[in-house]
Amino acid sequence: MKISARVIDEEEYKKVWRPIHSQIFVNSYPPDLPFKIESWRAVLIPDSLNFAETIFTAVSLMARRMGDAELIVETWEVLNGSCPPVVIPWNYLEMSILLGSHRSHFENHLYGKSGSWGIACSNEQDFSYIGGAPQFIESLVTALGGMEDLKRTFTIHNQEFSHYERDFLETLFRNVGWKLP
Repeated sequence: MKISARVIDEEEYKKVWRPIHSQIFVNSYPPDLPFKIESWRAVLIPDSLNFAETIFTAVSLMARRMGDAELIVETWEVLNGSCPPVVIPWNYLEMSILLGSHRSHFENHLYGKSGSWGIACSNEQDFSYIGGAPQFIESLVTALGGMEDLKRTFTIHNQEFSHYERDFLETLFRNVGWKLP
C-alpha cells in the first residue's frame, strides 16, 4: 500500500508549521516535560510512534474536534534534513507504514494545525507524552477508560518492557500529576 503522506517543504514549514511547533514544544529529552504551555495537562502512554490503535483512534477523534483534519509528524532531533516533516491523514494503517521508515528511530513530535495538543514520542525510552488543553486531555482520558486505566497500562508496560530508573520514573509521574505506585 502506498501511503498518502505529504512531505512538507522547507518554505511551507517555516511559514506554517514551525510557528505552531514552536508554540507547543520545547526540544527536551525525557523525563523532562516537552510542552511549553504551562496550562496544558499531560498523560503518559506506552510506546513511541507505535502506540496502540485505540490510543491513535482516541487522539484522532479529539484532534478532529479541535479542527485538525491531518496529523503532522516531525522528527525533531534530525538536523540534516534527512527526515523532513510529513502530513498524514488520520489513518492508523498509514501511521503504521510510516513506522517502517527510519523516522521511527528518532524522537518525534506529532501535532495538528490547531496547536491545541501535541505528542512527544521517545523512541529511546519507549513511551510518549500526550499534552493539550485541559478539555482535550479530559476528553481523551475519558475516551481511553479513565486516568487510573492509563496509569495502570503505563505501569504494567514499564514493569514488562522498560529499564527506567526510579528517579526517571518519579519525574515522569510527577510531570503528569501521578504518584508512583
